[in-house]
Amino acid sequence: MAEIYQEGDLPEAGQQPGVSEKAQEQFKEKRKKAQAAIKKIHKEEAKKKIYDYTLSSIIVQMLNAGGFDEIIVCLSELIEKNVPSDFLLTILSLINKEAARYIYKQHSTDLIPRPLFNKEIIERNHDLFNQAIREEIKKWGDLIIKIAFKDIEKILETIIETETWTLNIHLPKLCALVLEKFLEEKKDKKEFAELIQFVEKFLNTLLAKLQESFDKKSLVVNN
Repeated sequence: MAEIYQEGDLPEAGQQPGVSEKAQEQFKEKRKKAQAAIKKIHKEEAKKKIYDYTLSSIIVQMLNAGGFDEIIVCLSELIEKNVPSDFLLTILSLINKEAARYIYKQHSTDLIPRPLFNKEIIERNHDLFNQAIREEIKKWGDLIIKIAFKDIEKILETIIETETWTLNIHLPKLCALVLEKFLEEKKDKKEFAELIQFVEKFLNTLLAKLQESFDKKSLVVNN
């Protein structure tokens, strides 16, 4: 079982030579937010009387590794909204092998082929990524689509802000942060604003397709 950290267990930023006081304070602030996010995640799990070993384990690993604080905060916000853990793990699968293994193992036989609009979105943004990276991002997007369609109603209930009928702002941010981390590993840094714009196009199209499918099913049931 993943180790659950208590307040004070995690290392603080040290007084590093050449690091400004402002930079150290920013590091400490991010770390505090990440620690608070971990507590929130465990609180939500306890409330639901479940313990998702895989997701919690990965979150603790990321916190220990450092450099994932903003991703952890986004995950915390989405977990609080009851976004399914498999959907969140699918997003993380682009940068986390454990998440990828889990998703493919759990869903290797039940991922229904879908008309995938992902390729069209990527091709419209062909100048943003090179060919090899486009292929990996396409596979990631295809997997997100397939997992989302496994539980349409639950996904719609949890990723939409009902007052405005728009995406929860933490979802595109999470996807963009994951994509940014992936591109950093590939030595292909992009402006974050470009990545947000790209994932928003993808997620808004996904939202429209999920809504369309849900409406069709509702129509059949009501008739």
